[in-house]
Amino acid sequence: MSKKTAKIQAEKYIEVDKVLYPQIQEEFEKIETGKSFSKTDVRMIHFSDKVDKTLRILKAIDTSELHEIVDEKIIEIIEHNINFIYDDLLYIQRRLLGYEFADDLKVPVSKYLKSVAGDDSNYKKWAKHPDELLHKFIEMLTHPDNVETYRNQIKRMALGTMSQKEFNKIFQATKHKMIELHKPKLGDPEKTSAKFESFSEYKTYNYEA
Repeated sequence: MSKKTAKIQAEKYIEVDKVLYPQIQEEFEKIETGKSFSKTDVRMIHFSDKVDKTLRILKAIDTSELHEIVDEKIIEIIEHNINFIYDDLLYIQRRLLGYEFADDLKVPVSKYLKSVAGDDSNYKKWAKHPDELLHKFIEMLTHPDNVETYRNQIKRMALGTMSQKEFNKIFQATKHKMIELHKPKLGDPEKTSAKFESFSEYKTYNYEA
C-alpha cells in the first residue's frame, strides 16, 4: 500500500460521488418526468454509457487502499455510500433497459394479447379496455423489478418468435404484478371507477390509517 495508490482510489470515489452520480441523478429525473430528451432519443445511448462507466469505476475502487490516508470510520462511510450508489445505478440501468424494450414490444404484444383480451375475466381486474391492458402489461414487464427476470422472454416477444401458448402462460403467471383498478371505499364517490395514477397513490390509498 502507498499514499499514491490510496489517492488514486480516493479520486475515483470523489469523481463518482461529487460529479458523475449527481449528474446521472439529475438527468434521470428529467427523463422520467419528460423534461429531457425522449426515451427513444439517440442521446439515451450516451446516458446509458455514462451509467455503465460509473458502475465500472465503482467496482474498481479498492477501499482497503484508503487506510493510508483516512481512518476506519471514514472508510466505512465511503463503503456504505459506494454500495448505495451502486444499487441505485443498477436500478437506473434496469430502467433504461425497460425503455429500450418498451417500444419494440407494442406491436407484437398487442397481437399476443388479442386472444387474452377476448375473455374479459382475464383483464377487467387490471384494465378497462385492451389498449390499457397493453400499456399496463408492457409497463409491468419492463419494470426494473421484472425486466432482468424476463429478459429472454421479452426479446422473443419483441421479435414475435414466442408461441401464443408460451405467451399465455407468462401472462397468467405475471398478471398479478399489474396494479389493479381499485374499487372505491365506502363514502368515497369521487373514487368510483377510478384507477391508481401511480404506485405511490396505490400504497397511500391502501395503507393509510
